[in-house]
Amino acid sequence: MILHAYARAGIVCFLLSCCLLQTSGQLKLDTTKMKGGPVTDTTDRVFYAADDGLPPLAGSEHYIEIRMHVGYLPMGGGQVFVLSFDGRKWSSRVVVTDPHLFDISKKEKTIKQYPVFPLKPYEEIFSDLVEAGLFSLPSQAELKTGRYVDDGTYYLIACKVGSRFRMIKFNNPNEYHELFPKIKIFKQYIDLVAVFSKQFYRN
Repeated sequence: MILHAYARAGIVCFLLSCCLLQTSGQLKLDTTKMKGGPVTDTTDRVFYAADDGLPPLAGSEHYIEIRMHVGYLPMGGGQVFVLSFDGRKWSSRVVVTDPHLFDISKKEKTIKQYPVFPLKPYEEIFSDLVEAGLFSLPSQAELKTGRYVDDGTYYLIACKVGSRFRMIKFNNPNEYHELFPKIKIFKQYIDLVAVFSKQFYRN
């Protein structure tokens, strides 16, 4: 599959600045610099664990919800890391679609879901995500580097804060970082993924 085919899908790209404050035990967000508008991820998840059973992000009741969709080609399958804040408390979980458990007769994937737990306060992790570029990094297609890596690992990171949404799409950031060491954004992709993968654990 060609990445550019998915890059043509409608995406609202905007810069979103967010300041994290902790007041009276409740999360406060300065959203005065937010730009852009609402979008839906219904058609844009493509093969990024598209059969994960999750409702569209636009329909989430959480004030904050962040999803990192990870898809593996050519073998298929994937996982979605979900970080949510309902206005009072945080939660985090991983949804996994296993291609090896695919039942051809039923034409459906087996979906597993389990909670994961933070290694430090959620507020600090959220701040790390913002600092890593969650609200400012562009999608890879905007870098105009061309396609040099087939298959591998594809990412779609979608986030919702109140009524605002944005998405970032990229693939194989380690390989592209080696190919284009002067383009710092590939290293930023790696760092952003690392916040999800290294700051949570499973019992």
